[in-house]
Amino acid sequence: MRIALLGSSLLVVACGGGHSAQTTPTPSGTPPPTALAVVQEFMQAVADSNLDRMSELWGTERGPARSTGRPEDFRRRVIIMHSYLRNGGSRVVAEREEPTGQKVVTVELTRPGCVKSVPFTLIAYRQGWLINAIELDAAGSPLKPCGASRP
Repeated sequence: MRIALLGSSLLVVACGGGHSAQTTPTPSGTPPPTALAVVQEFMQAVADSNLDRMSELWGTERGPARSTGRPEDFRRRVIIMHSYLRNGGSRVVAEREEPTGQKVVTVELTRPGCVKSVPFTLIAYRQGWLINAIELDAAGSPLKPCGASRP
């Protein structure tokens, strides 16, 4: 399921707990200048359960969700994203540019018993990037992120 932040797009669940490579955080409210740094800082915010910072790094062409208040249910969506992405380690494994100018950064989530690859789509915003969509289905269910266990 791809979750885009434009109006009628869908559900983003949040949970927090992945760890990413250490980056120097940018001042609150400011997106980092590179797509890779945005994703690393977002995953650190997930690990820290910092929902405000997550909402500063996620948004639309209009700007970060925390600043614009869009979509109207952004707080619920950030909580949903947090629940899908938490409880494990994380590392960036790939970055590519799309013909549209968007960037797709793939994050590897490591949890006991499994590894999941989750694509993050980023859009250019001012002097940096914002996460615009995360394929949360690729992360697995927050209740059973590695699927049903076998007897």
